[in-house]
Amino acid sequence: IEDSKKCAKTFEHIGFKKVRTVRKNREYYAYKNFEISLDDIEGLDPYMEIEIGLEDGNDYKESQNSIFEVFKQLGITDGFERTSYLELLETL
Repeated sequence: IEDSKKCAKTFEHIGFKKVRTVRKNREYYAYKNFEISLDDIEGLDPYMEIEIGLEDGNDYKESQNSIFEVFKQLGITDGFERTSYLELLETL
């Protein structure tokens, strides 16, 4: 989008309701075919996300296992969160 304020006005005009603003700073890293982001979200602890591109027809389980392998290499074996930042902020 070219203008986020115009986009927000369009949302409101067609009936969307603003729920919350999430402020975050994100740093991106690349490792092999993974995209890793470190997120500092206002009001939450820091988070890390690891993503890998999944081509049509590929088994997502294999990709998911390779993501967990990267976490393991980083010494992270638990504390995984599947809840969105918005949902986490709503619980505060």
